[in-house]
Amino acid sequence: MWQNYLLFSVAISAALASASKINAEIVKQASVDCGKGEICLYWWPKLPSIKGWHTDPAANTARGGNGINSRVPDGFTFANADVVIHGAATYRARYEWENPASKSLGAFITDDRESFSSKHPMTRVTGAAPLITADGQKLRSMIYISPSENTWEQVAYGLEDDYYLVFTISARSRAAFEGNLPAYHDLIMHYRK
Repeated sequence: MWQNYLLFSVAISAALASASKINAEIVKQASVDCGKGEICLYWWPKLPSIKGWHTDPAANTARGGNGINSRVPDGFTFANADVVIHGAATYRARYEWENPASKSLGAFITDDRESFSSKHPMTRVTGAAPLITADGQKLRSMIYISPSENTWEQVAYGLEDDYYLVFTISARSRAAFEGNLPAYHDLIMHYRK
């Protein structure tokens, strides 16, 4: 029986790998060892490297519906860092099927903002200047601040083929947020579809 799972996992991984050649900047992977007793599929945008930062593989598969691609300052993990940067990709067709009134990037952003605000009612949300990727895509950007919850975030939203993209810097203090915005902006400036 275990051999069948292993063969199925290899087949899924091969299919995802060949699919990722078509859309090279969305990383796709499958796992049979995801703690849920089933095969789990993960996908996220391939992020450029940031000097002094690394990825936290455990966080990548433990956060978000289909995972995230994290960047954490060297010497820290996602759990103990004062600031993290991550990218996520939401499959548009599935999102729009589950949310039939939301069929555009603007609606996706509104949904995300409303969801965050309902969970964190003391959060102040403001628009920010668009951030521009290496290939010229303007990402709509929002800032979420809740000092009472030690949360400072900037979130940038875009589209890539069949995915809504979300790039986030999340900090536990204003100093960590402001001090690491250049790294976040650098990551986005070097992101390419």
